[in-house]
Amino acid sequence: MGKRTSKDETMTIEPNEFSKSNFLISSKYRSSLLENQIMAISLSRIQTDGILVYAEIKASELKKMLNITGGSFYAKLDKTANMMTGKTIGFTDPDNEEFEYHAVVTSAKYKRGTFRVEFNHNLKNMISDIKNNFTRLSLPILMQFKTVYGFRLYEVLKSRLYKGDMIVIRLSELRFLLGVANAELENVKSILRGNKNPDYDKALKLSPEKIYDRFHDFSDYVLEPAIKDINTYSDIHVSYTVQRAGQGGKIFQITFLVTENDSIIVDNEMIEEKYIDKDSVLEEIHDLIEEKLKLKDYSTIAEAANYDIDRIKKAYCILKQNSNVENVVGFMIKAIEDNYEEPVKAKKTKSTKKANSFNNFEQQNIYDFEELEKALLSNK
Repeated sequence: MGKRTSKDETMTIEPNEFSKSNFLISSKYRSSLLENQIMAISLSRIQTDGILVYAEIKASELKKMLNITGGSFYAKLDKTANMMTGKTIGFTDPDNEEFEYHAVVTSAKYKRGTFRVEFNHNLKNMISDIKNNFTRLSLPILMQFKTVYGFRLYEVLKSRLYKGDMIVIRLSELRFLLGVANAELENVKSILRGNKNPDYDKALKLSPEKIYDRFHDFSDYVLEPAIKDINTYSDIHVSYTVQRAGQGGKIFQITFLVTENDSIIVDNEMIEEKYIDKDSVLEEIHDLIEEKLKLKDYSTIAEAANYDIDRIKKAYCILKQNSNVENVVGFMIKAIEDNYEEPVKAKKTKSTKKANSFNNFEQQNIYDFEELEKALLSNK
């Protein structure tokens, strides 16, 4: 659990698990829960062609995995993509006059129902070719979190469990790790990236932002909700104690005790179980049927078959063996619902025409896929 894995170790990969570099986990930045979850999904779908390192996922699947049911998902995805491409990692070494900075995500784009994230190929050893110093994370668990603080604290604790179940973190560092303090201010960056053991207290003093500055507020609005999230939804249970020092006994450090959460059963099949990529099915129907139909007709056919493309292909194959069918949509729905096995002979008579009219679907010659995407993403 949270073990640092060496390059020579054999690792058992569970469904919906992925590796994340501990360097990325320990990076200090502000982010939303949605951004963290989309990044996790992207890292679990990593592909590479030798040069590009990227992830692609249908927006409809992304929406389902994130359990987003209201509002415009397109607008949320747009904002998140902008945030993802603004994160950098690196270091500066003033003594040797050296520095190195990299954008983690070089592009995030959405087109024709697909969201694509491209990672910096210079970071392949932290993205796709991770050999050591990484943590295995469960995607189903990460999708359950309700707060960004719970998500980030869970990642941090899991990445440090190889040291033991007692994890000590200085309060000032924890503020930066959870994004409560802004590590992306220029004067703060110069301290955090300047050496291997940054002076977090000094960096925190330089930050003009005083969000949850009092520990009481930090505990009530950040730490306690994060721990509640972890203990409710994850495979670990967390409790903590505080350490005080100096005049007035100011809290400067937190010790987390991490144990296994035996009450949680992680369902690694939760994401892929019974998932239907409706966008892909509708595209296949459009490509399959030579006769151009209205947008609602493609959806109606798909719904009649419960988005089972094999049933739809079978119905269309039977239809093609009946040259006199005038109502394509009506025939296919009937063939799907009645599970036609043999070609149905259709005669072009008034009675047949009436029988095949069904819901009197109207045909058109333009398939508007953009309209389909918009309707699906807006959840209307």
